[in-house]
Amino acid sequence: MLLAGTLAGAVILVALARLSYHVRWPASWTGVLCAMLLGLLAFGALGTLIGVALRTARAAQGLGVLLWFVLMMVSGSGPPPEVLGGVLRAVGDAGPLKHLVVAIQDPWLGRGVNWTQMLILGVVVAVPGALAVPALRQRT
Repeated sequence: MLLAGTLAGAVILVALARLSYHVRWPASWTGVLCAMLLGLLAFGALGTLIGVALRTARAAQGLGVLLWFVLMMVSGSGPPPEVLGGVLRAVGDAGPLKHLVVAIQDPWLGRGVNWTQMLILGVVVAVPGALAVPALRQRT
């Protein structure tokens, strides 16, 4: 369901951007879709880890929203990283959203698939997922 919602939102966003701002279509649809799927898995794994680490759903939602907005503002998906100070730029570079932004931008702009960013996102899928699975098993 999450995948369908993400794809539907992306299609609407790209179609409106194409109509309104004459945005180019991606140079590599496959690269963009693979990066989106890996990003979806990465943030799903992070959300699962936050969910098992905190006691209540309300606390997990609060922390998740806080992290999302902070990462969005410093990762390049909000203001350009060039306008940020050194510390904020370093925080953005360390966060997973920056890697997702670059992993989607590169195949979109014709730079090919950025395997380094894809590998980093793969680690973001594996590590929180590996940490969350034992905690999920204990809860059931």
